[in-house]
Amino acid sequence: MTAPATATARQPACIDLQEQFGRRYRIGWEAGGATRYQMPEADRPWLLELRCRYGSVSPHGGALLQAMTDRPRLGTKLRALPCVLSARGELETVVVFHVKDAAVVFSLLKPYRRRQISEAERARLAAQGRRFQFGGGDGLQSDDSALESTIAAPDGATVEGGDFRMNSAGRKRPVTGTDPQSVAQ
Repeated sequence: MTAPATATARQPACIDLQEQFGRRYRIGWEAGGATRYQMPEADRPWLLELRCRYGSVSPHGGALLQAMTDRPRLGTKLRALPCVLSARGELETVVVFHVKDAAVVFSLLKPYRRRQISEAERARLAAQGRRFQFGGGDGLQSDDSALESTIAAPDGATVEGGDFRMNSAGRKRPVTGTDPQSVAQ
C-alpha cells in the first residue's frame, strides 16, 4: 500500500498568471487579497486573477484557464468560441479554455493593461519625484524649529516659551496675562 498523497500533490499544477501575463496585463488577488496569507506560499498562484473590463480570468488547473463574466450577451459569445472546452451558468457564465487560446478570450473580455511608459517618461517622472524625497534637497533646515518662536502674541510681539491654547480655528495661540480665558481659570 502506498502512502496517501498530500492535498497539494493531488491538485494539478496551475499556470502562474503573474509569470505568463504579468508584464502586459494587471494581475490582482482573488477577493482583493483577503485570503492571500491564509494559503501556503506554494498554493498562492491559485488565488491570482486577471481582471478584465467585462469579467475575470483565473487558473483552472494544468494549462487551463477559466473566464467568468456576468454579462449574458458576452457569455453567449464566449460559449460560441471553438476554443472553449466547457461552459456553465446562464447569468454568470464560466468557461474553461487552454492557455494557448487566451488571446481569443481576452479580445472579448478586454483585460486591463499595465501602464507602459517610455524610458524618457520614466526618467522625467523620477526627476519630478526627487524633489519630494526625504533627505533630498539642499540639506538646509530652518533654525527656528521651536513652535514658540513662530507664534506672535496679540500685540505683534513674539512669544518665547509659555503656555498655548487652541483657538476656534483649531490653531495654537499664546496665553497672555490679560487673556480672558487664562484669567477665568
